[in-house]
Amino acid sequence: MNRQWIVLGIVALVVLGLSVSSWVVAQGSDVAPEGAQAAESVSGSDQFPNATPAIIIPEKYRPPAGGGNVLAAGDTTVYFTPQDNDGNTTVVFLYNTSGTDATVSIEAHELDGSVWLSTSLVVPAYNLVRICSDFLYNPPASWLSAVFVDFADNSAYVKMTMPSSIKVDAYVSWHTGSGYEPGVAGFTVPIRLSSDPAMVFLPATHKNSP
Repeated sequence: MNRQWIVLGIVALVVLGLSVSSWVVAQGSDVAPEGAQAAESVSGSDQFPNATPAIIIPEKYRPPAGGGNVLAAGDTTVYFTPQDNDGNTTVVFLYNTSGTDATVSIEAHELDGSVWLSTSLVVPAYNLVRICSDFLYNPPASWLSAVFVDFADNSAYVKMTMPSSIKVDAYVSWHTGSGYEPGVAGFTVPIRLSSDPAMVFLPATHKNSP
């Protein structure tokens, strides 16, 4: 009888050890950008409308205190609709074509127009900054300083204000697991960018002649 209880105890310990190991692996599947501290609100699902928005901007891309919130002459505004559920992520590329650092302001709005998150970042002169709405998994060296902006699934549209020297492109990528792995081929769709918010949700139209 004693031997039977010993065997059952060993089996229980093995099962418990495997469960703890699986939990530890799952917790480590999201990788924060280099030099950044993961915020508590970014762990788990993207579907928390009442959570505090999670934003991690590497120090070299942070604007000075109070900067980046005032519109300047020549600034342009771009609108787009992000996709950021548990199985997909939005990636935005910002390239500065000028020799002067440029500040980009970002606002994500909910369906009723209220602001879900608001932030700004600096794109250094002649530099490329990547924004990703999920933590990166096994990122290549060129992605280590990516800006993390968790749009979540309650962002109906995003408004970005930037100097005309900034060029922008964006796409949605579908993935498995809790993080986005840039080095792995996956299904992607380009995002419609528009200077007119009313055009963001319309299908593309093409003309054969002027």
